[in-house]
Amino acid sequence: MSLFDRFKTSPNDVQVWDCEPLVIADSLGNVQFSGNIQIEFTPTSEMGGQLGFAQFSEDSLASGHSCAVDLCVYYDNPVRFGFRQGVTMMGRDASGAEVNWYINGSADKFLTEEPVKDEIPYDEETAKLLEEEIGESKGAYLNLKM
Repeated sequence: MSLFDRFKTSPNDVQVWDCEPLVIADSLGNVQFSGNIQIEFTPTSEMGGQLGFAQFSEDSLASGHSCAVDLCVYYDNPVRFGFRQGVTMMGRDASGAEVNWYINGSADKFLTEEPVKDEIPYDEETAKLLEEEIGESKGAYLNLKM
């Protein structure tokens, strides 16, 4: 093995990230863990992998929180001034429950923005009116099906 080969990285290498902060929330948005900590991410596919803590004691709150990641969303180009880069990872914990990991800028957003209220209910009468109105203009398309 050459000296150059020793310094190359592979996309499947274990990555250690400094999270300042990390917020772990369940599917209802209840915070299960929050704090500044290092985590390890081991990619297993293009969008997924395994998350765990780099360092923690057995009695730590972090000890029971690992996650099989199904999807990663990276915030590389923040639109709003003052919004840091961050990552949201969605997956399942050891028991199979849905869990989200919010890292850095993503955690800032989760902690400071109000949760989304109930979705607008689907109204068939309004949908038909909109389809008729938009259908008259060429090239317009609106997906009103839920």
